[in-house]
Amino acid sequence: LKRTHSMFIDDLKVCQENHQKLEVANETIVKASMDTGACYGVKKCAEIVLMNGKMVKGDGLAVLEERMKALDPEQNEVYKFLGCEQGDKIDVRRVMQRVKKEIAKRLEQLMGVNLNDKNLVKAINCRVVPEILEELDKIVKTALRKQGFHGKQASDERLYEKRDDGGRGLKSFKEVYDETKVRVACYMATSNNEWIKVSWRNEYMKEQTSLKRVAEEAMGRMNAHVEFNVGEIKTGNESYVDWKVAWKKLKNIIREGQIRNKVETFREKRLQSEIPMGFDKDDHGWLKCNTDPRKTASTFTLQEQMIETKAWKKMRGLVDQDKCRLCGEFRETVQHLLAGCKKLAGSEYVRRHDNALKVLAVQWAIDNGLLPKGTKWYTEKWERGKVIANNGKKLYWDWEHRMRTSCTARRPDLTLEDSRKKEIMLLNRHGMSV
Repeated sequence: LKRTHSMFIDDLKVCQENHQKLEVANETIVKASMDTGACYGVKKCAEIVLMNGKMVKGDGLAVLEERMKALDPEQNEVYKFLGCEQGDKIDVRRVMQRVKKEIAKRLEQLMGVNLNDKNLVKAINCRVVPEILEELDKIVKTALRKQGFHGKQASDERLYEKRDDGGRGLKSFKEVYDETKVRVACYMATSNNEWIKVSWRNEYMKEQTSLKRVAEEAMGRMNAHVEFNVGEIKTGNESYVDWKVAWKKLKNIIREGQIRNKVETFREKRLQSEIPMGFDKDDHGWLKCNTDPRKTASTFTLQEQMIETKAWKKMRGLVDQDKCRLCGEFRETVQHLLAGCKKLAGSEYVRRHDNALKVLAVQWAIDNGLLPKGTKWYTEKWERGKVIANNGKKLYWDWEHRMRTSCTARRPDLTLEDSRKKEIMLLNRHGMSV
């Protein structure tokens, strides 16, 4: 047996080409265990037999007058080795299912402890992120949104940014995964251990998915061209043969690239980023205080939904007058732009009103058998006076009714006429009252 740099060995996997050699190897391990006073737990062991590259059920190796459990591939039996369920290979599906359950469990425990926002994020980074990229990130964000700790319409970029930069400092599984792959690639590419060298050459020669390719793609997302060769790492005009020096350099590139990518992605969201991108570093000091997570989430949502109206600019001393730039009559506030500007009354307000009404009209028509199920509201052309009829029912869109007596309100938004039941339903979308 060749000793590695490890001081203690807990989980051990022994591989031999036949059953006889496996027995000899296990006898050596048993003697070594007895000499060091260690206990050989046969009940915790399992045997996997491979014949012609396929896993088959064995008889179970006899050790210390006991037999190991022989895994049966037909029963889909697995053994947990180094925290991963595996048979002839790691059962990724089972591992991911267990990890997802563990993450959900830990999140529920942490969110029930009543921590402030800063300590909650720290606890998630320490207790949840180490469990195991994008799918797991969704689990965390969904759980935070469910409890109100992250706004439903808030941007995810600020959730992962540092608190000094105006974020909340949460770690992303995808980013941690990329960092880990690059670090392992650094170590293997420059290692002097003969077994690690063989393993790295195998990764280096792979044409499809390999650790080398994954690490280089991760660095490519940071706008850095890095080559992980056998015995050296090249980045630009520099070459490294010591993995610690190389990792220190690449780690800085990764961190800077992650920050840059998040800022650029957030800046592309023009409406959400307009106000927060104008903040200085001094404006983020409150994020280091003992703030309730829900209040932090509400503040972030408020910042990202703010609109730079002239009334808001005047309050900050940025402009002298706050009259609406369209009509010039009233103060330019959010309420005025949404529902009180004369210049928008004949176009934008009507379009917004009609789009909301189309959703209801299509669903109403489907429920009454006037349109087939699955019809989308945006596929139908709605014009003034449009009529949809079927089986004695008619749906009128913006129809002007003729009355026997004089009446000013003769154009309801929607009219549903049922000749069989002799009923007429009118709908006007103001407060969505029928």
